[in-house]
Amino acid sequence: MYVQVASYRLGSGSTADLAQRIEEGNIPVIRALPGFAGYCAFEAADRVVASVLVFESRAGVEEAERRLAGWIEATVEEFDVTPLDVLEGDVFASST
Repeated sequence: MYVQVASYRLGSGSTADLAQRIEEGNIPVIRALPGFAGYCAFEAADRVVASVLVFESRAGVEEAERRLAGWIEATVEEFDVTPLDVLEGDVFASST
């Protein structure tokens, strides 16, 4: 498995509005991709949100980024998003 954890600062809008946008635009796209294993988004601090994306391989994360490029661009503009940090790598231990 391969995991990407990304954090962002919202300059405008609410996390509730962002959540709706994710549910309607982001999740249907990534869920349909081969190798999809999981996704979640959460509020990490005031105006800071983070997401966790899990695929069977790095190729799945890269394909998700390609397919969502337009969605990401529109969301960044709408919510005045500032990327903070992105961590990713192969999973070496897990439990569900």
